[in-house]
Amino acid sequence: DDQGYVPLFLENDVNFTDEDAFVGRRYMGVDPSGEGDDESVWSVRDKFKAKIAQTEQYSNPKSGSQKTLALMEMNNIEARNVGLDNFGEGSNWSRDIALASAYPENHYQGYRVNSVNVGDKADDSERFLNKRAEIFFRLKQWLKTGGLIIENQYSEGLKKELLTIRYKRNLGGKLQIMSKEIMLKNGVKSPNKADALVLSFASDN
Repeated sequence: DDQGYVPLFLENDVNFTDEDAFVGRRYMGVDPSGEGDDESVWSVRDKFKAKIAQTEQYSNPKSGSQKTLALMEMNNIEARNVGLDNFGEGSNWSRDIALASAYPENHYQGYRVNSVNVGDKADDSERFLNKRAEIFFRLKQWLKTGGLIIENQYSEGLKKELLTIRYKRNLGGKLQIMSKEIMLKNGVKSPNKADALVLSFASDN
């Protein structure tokens, strides 16, 4: 486009499967929201497949943290393998998850998930502007090497969101993803499902 951005994902990069069994280590990405227009989204994946596991239109820190913990238990996911967007509402979710043992109805013992600030410095800071760019390129590589999206009731719209993600090299030669602010100015809604999916790659170890 006139700002130098090009699509990160192509149509044939995003492929679906109806096989929903996971194997080996699992990861989760959580894109929290509050009570605005955006929805909260949870993704789960293993080395080969990923799915949007749950969405919620209206969330608060307690309900969001409870749902996160329940999905962790259901899918046997360790806290260190959960990437949760720590910006804004997410900081409250991280706190409530860590304090979950205070809820008498829970048996969890204060899990500390991987709170991710996507604006932070990338692990490979020579190549990527920030963590957001780095994890989107991890997702791109995963899809290019055969990663599949499980088709279910929550997957609708995910491919469309992924195809709105754009990137460029800045003046310093580092890869950067178009910001949500620019996307909104261009009339593109916040890609909540894509964000939840990519956050599962913040904890890839």
